[in-house]
Amino acid sequence: MEQQTATASELSRSLTDASTATSHLADAVAEVADGATETDQGVHTVRGTSTDLATVSRTLADVVDGFITA
Repeated sequence: MEQQTATASELSRSLTDASTATSHLADAVAEVADGATETDQGVHTVRGTSTDLATVSRTLADVVDGFITA
């Protein structure tokens, strides 16, 4: 009987440890997902800014060309 109680206690501890580890893993996965979302938003921001910069650059080049040829 004593051995069964010890085995049950050890099994309970193992299950608690597994549950805790699973919870930590789920938290880590959620953090990675949040990081991926933030990275995606940053990529879209950089892409938009790059497009704006390209437009301004072309406009500036046109102004400079007009100035030089005038």
